[in-house]
Amino acid sequence: MAARTSQPAPSQPCPPLGLGDEIDMLRNVMKLVESHAQKGAKLEELTRILDTLGQASTRLCTLLKTDRQLLDRSSDTAAALNQALAEVLREMGAEPKRSGA
Repeated sequence: MAARTSQPAPSQPCPPLGLGDEIDMLRNVMKLVESHAQKGAKLEELTRILDTLGQASTRLCTLLKTDRQLLDRSSDTAAALNQALAEVLREMGAEPKRSGA
């Protein structure tokens, strides 16, 4: 019979963080690595950790840029849809409702 390996319980999704939160988190990890270096951790281990952190930071940057682009596009799309609907309503003889008024 095959041995069962325990798997971690599924984690809850993290709440979205702002850019400042992400920067703070990276600074904290860098301070932690510095602390390990002062305690005599092996250079190879520290280099591996920093390399992984660098790769994760680059990926995070790409995701943040993509997220921003998607948000910008969705607001442009919503504005275009609202304008098209308003034009259709005018053509049908109905006056579009103004939001916020």
